[in-house]
Amino acid sequence: GNPNNSDNGFFNGSNAFLGQIEIQPMKALSLGATYVRRFDDGSSTNVTGSSTGSNNTRRPFGSVATTSNHYGVQAALKLNKKTTLAGWYGFVDADETSGSGDSEIQYWAASFGMKDFGAKGNTLGVIFGQPPKITEISGFGNATEDEDTSYHLEGLYKMKLNENIAVTPGLLVIFNPEHDNDNDTVYVGTLRTTFKF
Repeated sequence: GNPNNSDNGFFNGSNAFLGQIEIQPMKALSLGATYVRRFDDGSSTNVTGSSTGSNNTRRPFGSVATTSNHYGVQAALKLNKKTTLAGWYGFVDADETSGSGDSEIQYWAASFGMKDFGAKGNTLGVIFGQPPKITEISGFGNATEDEDTSYHLEGLYKMKLNENIAVTPGLLVIFNPEHDNDNDTVYVGTLRTTFKF
């Protein structure tokens, strides 16, 4: 069939198949691995499946049919009853479905979380990492790698107001947005309210 055909359906539209395994070799340590096989039909190509990373990582070859293999590893270590360190690394091999374009995308992050920080029921969290970045690309016109590197820093503090309501203020900072050192740092404040009934 035509790989640029945007018909909807299980096998003839964009789709993704996922496999995941998680093991816990000891009580305080969890390890995981993920594999995703994804096909974007070109009508709305988004290889990384999100708004993070650069435009290049979402559409390494533009809006054309793209097939990609996603590999990921994750780990979480409980330092004690209240403190957890976690991290993840991802690698994507994306290929132009009807051409010779080939690209490699990498991303990683580490997080720190502490329960009952400041008061019982409150949680402090910090995340630092690199959004998806094209580290190699070939076989496709004038496509280029992301030459610089973006970094994502996020801090949040979940405050439990009562049994049913929590408020979480946060700050997100993106250094070198779009993996371009010429772009100004972006600061985004967030405020989330969670209701449980």
